[in-house]
Amino acid sequence: MRSRLHIFSTIIPRTIVIPVTRSKLYCASFDNQRYVRVEVSQGENVDARANVLLGSFEVEGLPAKPAGEVMIAVRFSLDLNGILTVTAAETSTGLQQRLVVNNANTHRLASHGLEQSRGTVETLFSSLSEPLENES
Repeated sequence: MRSRLHIFSTIIPRTIVIPVTRSKLYCASFDNQRYVRVEVSQGENVDARANVLLGSFEVEGLPAKPAGEVMIAVRFSLDLNGILTVTAAETSTGLQQRLVVNNANTHRLASHGLEQSRGTVETLFSSLSEPLENES
């Protein structure tokens, strides 16, 4: 998830076994903040701008309270079919919105993961073959 400062929070690490559901609690950053924008990204860079944006949505109508008093629970659920459902709910009112990212339609999750896996395998095989060649 991205914040206004472009800081990325990892909710579901790429090495986790699916299906999986994970949640994280966030708070409003400003006094009387009326909405929160949730940007869902894929990647591992702490600078959110360097990751792949999968989608975004807003939860509007937050209660007018001082910064830090409005809590937003964000839940990520990834199923075996590659469908990611992201729900953000304001905890005191239950006001919520959600986003569904369907891997079958976008192929963004699969292709990104495939590229990373190929790179890892290539690195592994090249590092394994070097010591064997030197021993001969």
